[in-house]
Amino acid sequence: MIINGGTVTITSAAAVASYTQSGGTLTGAGDLTVTGAMSWTGGVIGGTGLLTTEQAVTFSSVTLDGRIWTLAGGGTRPVGDLVVRSGSSVVVPLSEVLTITAPGYRMHDGGTSATGVQLTVDGALV
Repeated sequence: MIINGGTVTITSAAAVASYTQSGGTLTGAGDLTVTGAMSWTGGVIGGTGLLTTEQAVTFSSVTLDGRIWTLAGGGTRPVGDLVVRSGSSVVVPLSEVLTITAPGYRMHDGGTSATGVQLTVDGALV
């Protein structure tokens, strides 16, 4: 799946072998599982469905809006912010690692006074 702009709505559970997003919005109530490579370098992933990434993810300058994102394969954030809006959670499971390689990391609500935002690290944050 490739999203460069516009809006893609998922209404039921879906699995994709790869995912690339550099702009636009993914939304909807359907759960999305990415079984292979994921690169997220811009845009919004929102809606009420779950997002599960099974392999390591690279992401930068992105917004998570309402979804619970489980980094089942870990991830790397080399640059930019991770804006996390109301109802969103980022979960790093036991034995997985979220690596932040650039100084100045910020995980924030984008000025929206978000509530229910959570970062759960059962694995490692480095």
